[in-house]
Amino acid sequence: MTATEVFLLFLKKDLSMNEYLFFMHHLSRRRRGGKVKPVLGKGFVEDYLSRTNRTLGGFMTRLFVLCPNLLRYGADNSTYKKIYDSIRPHYFGRFYVPKEDDVYYFKTHVNSKYVSAYRERWHHFLYKHIRGEKKLNSPFKEGETYSYEYIE
Repeated sequence: MTATEVFLLFLKKDLSMNEYLFFMHHLSRRRRGGKVKPVLGKGFVEDYLSRTNRTLGGFMTRLFVLCPNLLRYGADNSTYKKIYDSIRPHYFGRFYVPKEDDVYYFKTHVNSKYVSAYRERWHHFLYKHIRGEKKLNSPFKEGETYSYEYIE
C-alpha cells in the first residue's frame, strides 16, 4: 500500500462519517488562483513528501497548510465545534464581552488545538496500524518507492 492509500485509509477508518465527508469535500475542491485544483490525486502524498523531503508522520500538519479551507471552514467540523465549546467558557468567562484582539487570539488557540487533535489521531493511527520497511518519521527521498502494510 502506498502513502496516499495509507492517508485515505486513515480518513475512512479513523474519522467519523461527518469528518470524512468534511475532509473529502475540502480536499477535492481546493481553490488556487480562482481555479478548482483538488489536493487528492493519484500518488499525491508520495509526490509531495518526496518533492519536499518530508516525513509521513508529519504529513497531517502540512495538510492544513496545503488545504487552508480545512481551517477556514473548520466550524463545519464536529471536532472543531467540540474544541471551540470546551475552550470558550474558560477563555472568555461567562459574562465577558470580548475585544477584537481577544477574538483573534482565541481563534488562533482553537485552530492550533484543532490541528493538534488531528495530528495526534494521525500519529496514533500510524503507530498502531501501519508497518513499513522504513521508519514512519524518516524523510522520503525522490525516486524511491515505499510500501506499507495495514495491521488490524
